[in-house]
Amino acid sequence: MFSRIMAVILAAALAFPTAAFAADDMGQAAERPRGKVAAEVEKLEPMVGFLENVAISENPSGTVEISWDRYDMASFYEVSCTAISRYPTRTKACSQTFRDLKHGAKYDFVINAFDFMGRRIAQSAVSIETVPYRVEFKESSYRTLRSKTVKPVRRLNINLTSLIQEKNNGYAVVQGGCTDGTYAYYLMVSTYTQKGRVLKVRLSDNKVAARSGILNTWHGNGMTYDSKRKKLVVIAREHRKQEITVIDANTLKITRQGNVKYNNYADAGSDSFNKTHQEQGLAAIAYVEKYDCYIVLQRIYHNLIIFDPDTFEAIGMVRTNIRSTYPGVHQAMDADEKYVYLLLSPYSGKGNSQPYNIILALDWNSENLLPVVNGSKSKDPKYVEKPWCCNNNGSGTPDAVIRIDTKHEAENIYHTTDKIGREHFYMSEYYGHKSGGYYKRDNYVYDLGVI
Repeated sequence: MFSRIMAVILAAALAFPTAAFAADDMGQAAERPRGKVAAEVEKLEPMVGFLENVAISENPSGTVEISWDRYDMASFYEVSCTAISRYPTRTKACSQTFRDLKHGAKYDFVINAFDFMGRRIAQSAVSIETVPYRVEFKESSYRTLRSKTVKPVRRLNINLTSLIQEKNNGYAVVQGGCTDGTYAYYLMVSTYTQKGRVLKVRLSDNKVAARSGILNTWHGNGMTYDSKRKKLVVIAREHRKQEITVIDANTLKITRQGNVKYNNYADAGSDSFNKTHQEQGLAAIAYVEKYDCYIVLQRIYHNLIIFDPDTFEAIGMVRTNIRSTYPGVHQAMDADEKYVYLLLSPYSGKGNSQPYNIILALDWNSENLLPVVNGSKSKDPKYVEKPWCCNNNGSGTPDAVIRIDTKHEAENIYHTTDKIGREHFYMSEYYGHKSGGYYKRDNYVYDLGVI
């Protein structure tokens, strides 16, 4: 009898190590009993059962969720995968999510259930091979833009209040603007405090759906909609020249605020991401869903910096050659998989006149970013070391110049995509003028059509 008991204890010791660690709900290591105490626990461990209805799925790419039925008497669960961590992840829920996994890789998971004494009472295993992540670029699938002049149709005048006295600190000047396809979002800024409020307008009937509280966005010169994270992303500009503000598109509250980073290029003393480029600041921003990246316009040299939306790290640079030829103020930008659309207001001075608001359409040669998004992980390799130029001929010049025949200063540009895949553009402009003793600020939204 004694030898049988010792054999059972020995088998239990081999099956269940006397020292193991688990990541608790806060991601910290939790140590189980060691030595003699552990042996006593294991002697009392009941026969291990099986977890039922274990399911595993991947959505979006690189994110895996595992779920299972609750097991009677289970106090907590541990999910292990040696390809992810040497420690299991502990949870009290009947599910666990793992993010940022490699694409096209196999993962084997083991789920263990434990009672309140820390004894394992059930187990199951499941595997998945993640979907290979592959972005392709085919030049022939995209339209070619031509220079032209557009006389757009005015859709509406957006204002939080119709008449504004400057001393009353009204949020009356439109700055950044963007859309999620259902709503348009406009950042209305106070010229007195440089803080803003977001106005959310339904595209179908131009009715105001929501207004945010006062947000510390500063000038808010550029704004874009991040469709993956459901966020509005704002460039502060001026003395907060490297700052990005992230706003929840549903609550219209700030969820994140911080400066962009250039750590990937910190050791490249002669690289284009040197101190001179970092100090010049950012002017406008656009999100491109296909590449899951932010493209940001530099304020002085007007080159394009590509940032990772999760880390705010610079991962690429696209050179332009527009500074001397197009000296107008760069008000905003938009982008798609092929083109970046830079919006400039009218300019007159130094022997160079530009009487229209114009859109510079530049082919940003996005295929140069493919090594980043098609790596073994979505962010591996982390960045493109060498900058490249806009335009297929490497000139950095616009492929097309769209002249907008309107009277006032343009402030933002954004587009929606119709049912047959055409991009439909909209633009806002600002007009300040005296009216009945008040200084009236009008903000017109124009339908530019398919450009």
